[in-house]
Amino acid sequence: MHSRHLLAILGALVAASLSPAPRARAEVHGGATVELGFQRVDDVNAFTPLLSGWVSIQQRARLEAAMGLAVLGEGGERQAAPGNPYLGVAFTLPTTRARTYAGAGVAIPVATAGPDSPPLYRGTALRAFRDQWLWAPGTLAAVISGGAATPAGGGFEATLAGDAALLVGTDDRARDGLDVDLQLVGTGTYALGRMLSLGASLTAVWVPTADGDTFQLSVEPFLRLALGPLQAQVGLTLPIDEPLGPPFADDGGWGTQFALSFAL
Repeated sequence: MHSRHLLAILGALVAASLSPAPRARAEVHGGATVELGFQRVDDVNAFTPLLSGWVSIQQRARLEAAMGLAVLGEGGERQAAPGNPYLGVAFTLPTTRARTYAGAGVAIPVATAGPDSPPLYRGTALRAFRDQWLWAPGTLAAVISGGAATPAGGGFEATLAGDAALLVGTDDRARDGLDVDLQLVGTGTYALGRMLSLGASLTAVWVPTADGDTFQLSVEPFLRLALGPLQAQVGLTLPIDEPLGPPFADDGGWGTQFALSFAL
């Protein structure tokens, strides 16, 4: 009798070991952001709506896309030009405390040189040359990126993000040859409560292969409101030094940034 029970138990164990384990369901998340930049210089209004979206799988791989539009308005006249669509992928790296990532992408040369260039150049300046591959006319860009975010305690969070882009001219009227674009963005955020946060970003952009003044430093203070999966943000982009700064001078540049995003 005991041997029969033992054989039954062994048979059940073997059957359990051979049966396929239930597959874990892939976790898929996504989100989108609508940004609107605004600038008024010399009675000319500039608008740069930018739509971006992302999809993450298992919180490890993240597919990204972005597309912008640049609009100039003076009096009753309007001039608009599409930017360069961006497609990329980023991977979360295994770390102990900081959330780190590395990725790469390409900006497809849709923005054209010629009569449509003025809105694009103003769109680039409105963001103090940040992510200028989204607006550069006649340019194909290959971008590699990386960054890290970590809580600093006491409601503070610090992030650091860097990008290196190879800009390839596809139209001699806009860009002749190759350029290297390097940018570094440091951001600090302080939670004023469960929904409201105050922060600022410091951005450095350097194009060592370009002629003239090729370094731009800017700061962007911002206020962020979080309502569940929704976030709203308003900020100012203030170039600190030349060629775009100082801000609010007669020939200085600045930009107001609005953003609305959601994540699922």
